[in-house]
Amino acid sequence: MKFLKVGRVAIITRGRYAGKKVGHFEPVVFLSTQLIFALQVVIIQPLDSGSKSHSFPHALVAGIERYPSQITRRMSKARQAKRSKVKPFIKIVNYNHLMPVSLPDVVRWE
Repeated sequence: MKFLKVGRVAIITRGRYAGKKVGHFEPVVFLSTQLIFALQVVIIQPLDSGSKSHSFPHALVAGIERYPSQITRRMSKARQAKRSKVKPFIKIVNYNHLMPVSLPDVVRWE
């Protein structure tokens, strides 16, 4: 599909990574001065015609499964380190389960 390009931001609408809310749905990641919100993923590689293992049109996407928790100065260094961890994910998603958002291309592949 023309509009599902490399670097495009999308929302997963079905499955394990859909429907999760993190905090108050705040902007949490900054990539090239654009905001990416909690439920969004970035398309890494779109495959319009499918592949041998996945015969349907799909895309390889990357996103963040678990965001860092809020930390304060009173917390110990160990607790701050534990709460600062980010858990990313990479997944193959069917085009039917992706909804592109109206943000411009975020990641520039050069």
